[in-house]
Amino acid sequence: MSRRLTAVFASNDAPLAITGIVLSAVSGLLAAGLCTLVDARVVPVGLVIGAILGFIAASAPMFMALRLILLAGLLLVASATFGTLLQHSAIVAALVMAAVAFVTAIWTALPVVGTIFSSLPATVFILLLAKGDEFAKGAPALVVALAGLLAMLPPSLLAVAVSIRDPRKFDRAMTAALWSRTTPANSRGTYSRVLLLDGAPSTLLYLAAHGSLGMVCRSWLENNSDGKDPAVAAAMAQGDANGDAIAAALLPRGPLVPRSAPVDTTAMAPAAARDPAASQADIAGQTTAAWSLWAASQQRSQAALAGDTPQRVAVRPVLLILASLVRNLVHPDVSVFRYGVQRALALGVGAFALVQSRGDENVFWVVISLAAVLQANAPSTVEKVARRSVGTFGGVLLAVALSLILPSRLLVPWVAGVALVAGF
Repeated sequence: MSRRLTAVFASNDAPLAITGIVLSAVSGLLAAGLCTLVDARVVPVGLVIGAILGFIAASAPMFMALRLILLAGLLLVASATFGTLLQHSAIVAALVMAAVAFVTAIWTALPVVGTIFSSLPATVFILLLAKGDEFAKGAPALVVALAGLLAMLPPSLLAVAVSIRDPRKFDRAMTAALWSRTTPANSRGTYSRVLLLDGAPSTLLYLAAHGSLGMVCRSWLENNSDGKDPAVAAAMAQGDANGDAIAAALLPRGPLVPRSAPVDTTAMAPAAARDPAASQADIAGQTTAAWSLWAASQQRSQAALAGDTPQRVAVRPVLLILASLVRNLVHPDVSVFRYGVQRALALGVGAFALVQSRGDENVFWVVISLAAVLQANAPSTVEKVARRSVGTFGGVLLAVALSLILPSRLLVPWVAGVALVAGF
């Protein structure tokens, strides 16, 4: 039993970076300040949306962050606006909630950025639907929408500010990681997708493709070659040194080309002929091809870094994201589609009950919990339920303690808003 509990509550999630926390807080405060210029009633709305988008600014390369802030921000603004409009329309609120839940659940299939389009819009919709009188103080929906749009400005400026000195730093670092033999296979796929979504320069995409190809060849050779043979070991060491040289050439700040990478493949080209494994007829051709491809990927990458072979690859990241979102919506995976239907039914019924109950606290927390714990499969949902139960119990104790110290006008919505962002 103790092992089961340990497994349920154990988490492999990386801790929040201090940069993300700081940018989220600064973005939320700046957004709240901007909203005071429009209407003081919608300051909490700007605080929540600005803080959520601020964490995106710290979590992605600059150009990708700007696109995600735009797309995720518009979804959050739409959710807040509809939540404000439909506070007294139970049936329409249920239908809109079901649509938001279904669409964002389907979009979780979008690699890398899918989760950003998942629970946050539904949560903001529920929050404004139930707590619009507290978070928006009765402000009209148009004012809430304007506040949400203004809240998108600070995180956008922060995304530029933290990267303007070297906007392609993370792209170069990810490309260099694709040349490293120590980079895990699942990270390679993530880095490649992020480079596409960030609209990385053609040369970086070219180098990333050759880096991935080279590592595939190296992995195959490592498993199918006689590493104890001195000639093969020397060729493998030279290939690794070449990869390290290309990775090192990518890291310094400055123009991407020309850059010098000392690559020498003289020991790699004839390695297949000396490789004892190549004497086996069934893998001789594969061994020769692997050595040749690995060497060729390094030679071509050296030429690309030197500027000898300029690359022209047209990438439209916003269109790529939108096309992927639409494709996942039109042709969803069966399990993802089922997940979307489950979220739509559960949250749609919850939204109907929430409006009918006129924002009853118990109904609100049930619905907000549904949005938080429903996952694509049963084991993940059980784990989320267990963690949320413990977190809720601790939160109740903390809220009771704070209510004895802080006035209610400070506790709600300010402390509640900060707690909500911290929970995200």
